[in-house]
Amino acid sequence: MNMKTILTGLGIGCALLLVFSAPGGTQSGRRQKESDPRRQKSRKYGSVRIRVRQVTPRGAVTGTPVPRERIPELSENFFRALNRLPESFISRSGLKYVTFVTALQLNNAPAAGVASGDTIYLAADCGAHTVYHELYHIFDPPGKNKQWLKLNARDFVYTGSVFYQERLSKFKRRKMSANLEDGRFKDDFVSRYAMSDEREDRAETFAAMIVEGEKFLRRTEKSPVLRKKMEYIIDATDRRSLLGKEFWIRNFRRDAER
Repeated sequence: MNMKTILTGLGIGCALLLVFSAPGGTQSGRRQKESDPRRQKSRKYGSVRIRVRQVTPRGAVTGTPVPRERIPELSENFFRALNRLPESFISRSGLKYVTFVTALQLNNAPAAGVASGDTIYLAADCGAHTVYHELYHIFDPPGKNKQWLKLNARDFVYTGSVFYQERLSKFKRRKMSANLEDGRFKDDFVSRYAMSDEREDRAETFAAMIVEGEKFLRRTEKSPVLRKKMEYIIDATDRRSLLGKEFWIRNFRRDAER
């Protein structure tokens, strides 16, 4: 199944594939303008300005703010990742601040990133995948999502993580161990961490869809479950007028056009 067939199956007209593959436009012009080093500590998206704020994390989130001399480089990398997303998505995210942290931890366990209210804490060595992962957490409401859980195989059990240990019955613990040992479900998840919790699964899937582009589409050919998860993310971000299917068209064509 090729990329055009997959996108058409999602209800995306083939004509749009040509319209949105054209280079240039106002988006790229905005990116070039905002690469000015003088604007590295903040950047405006619509009516919202996102600021780099170096404060010491408190509570469950711990770590040390990175040295001041590293801020320009880290800020530029962060804003470059954000600029792959539509301005409207970023302005509606509720994100106001980002803080770069050395030895970032959540509940005493090492973390690449943590979303907390209107702030994202990022480990200094994290990549774009982590930025998108934490952004999705901001949109994703807490609690069980029955629609998402039904996408997984009936006998799959999330493992829990070092951040949030779930209390599993002995029966579920045995089933979970068997799931991991035989590797039956590995193609249904974008990473081992995605298997730990349903909210992490959604955030990991969203981030992989953006970072991997066409490569992600090829992964869905091996797993009907992962394909359904992709369709869920596309529908959720379209239904809330956050991204829209046009964004995913451009994103999934990105690697093919390089």
